[in-house]
Amino acid sequence: MKMDRWPFKVLIDGECPLCRREMRFLIRLDVGESARDEDITAAGFDPNPYGATQQELMGQIHGVLPDGVLSREWRSSVTPMTQSAWLAAGAHELAES
Repeated sequence: MKMDRWPFKVLIDGECPLCRREMRFLIRLDVGESARDEDITAAGFDPNPYGATQQELMGQIHGVLPDGVLSREWRSSVTPMTQSAWLAAGAHELAES
């Protein structure tokens, strides 16, 4: 699965205020409009192209790389998935901290 021109997509729980806030923050940083989000709680969302179930995606934050590979969030302060999203948005100073 290709993602058009988006180098990184974050799958978010659109019903989660913290998730929405983090994505708004990322989008404000994204001067090149490189990051994208997809609401996994939206009507019509299909988890099948990501090789996961709705329950699996709801369990933790995920990202999707340009080649369609699902990147899972690990439990640490700045994770590889978070770094990828920040780098896609051009927030290199956050990704490298």
